[in-house]
Amino acid sequence: MENWVNSTNVRIKEPVKLILDTDMLTDCDDTAAMGILHKLADDGEVDILATMVSSRYPMSGPVVDTINTYYGRPHIPVGVPKNGSGAYRDNSSFLDKVAAEFPHQLESNDHAADAVELYRRILVEQEDDSVVILTIGYMSNLANLLKSTPDTDSEFDGIELVRKKSGSGYVWEGISLWTLQSIT
Repeated sequence: MENWVNSTNVRIKEPVKLILDTDMLTDCDDTAAMGILHKLADDGEVDILATMVSSRYPMSGPVVDTINTYYGRPHIPVGVPKNGSGAYRDNSSFLDKVAAEFPHQLESNDHAADAVELYRRILVEQEDDSVVILTIGYMSNLANLLKSTPDTDSEFDGIELVRKKSGSGYVWEGISLWTLQSIT
């Protein structure tokens, strides 16, 4: 990510292009994290490319969509696990209440994009070494992305695609998840 100079010759940092992957399942910590992320986007620090959800609970995707909508970004795509992958619990009064009370476009996870397909499509559209992936939940979507094979969007398998497009990734605790050298 490069810096650029505006018309007043003040050095301005280009926003970090970021994909957030959250579990949005049991606690409100993900909601707070998304609020902080949207504030960073408001301040021009971050460009939120997509929000992924690692939970199969039917209202997880809609609540992520609700938060994006609340912060004025209903256009941010939401990807969820498909084909039985992802974390699951059979109840969440927190998610059900939020989805019932606030506006959103997604009716349920069934209506959201496949997380791996969305990851691949978003990454392909970006410049090399330009995307940060931040995971604040289960890493099942990321694991499935790394296991993915070439498709109509990209000739690269998941490992090669992540290596090419994402120079770094982080988990909630701030531990570096990978660098270009560590992805093998």
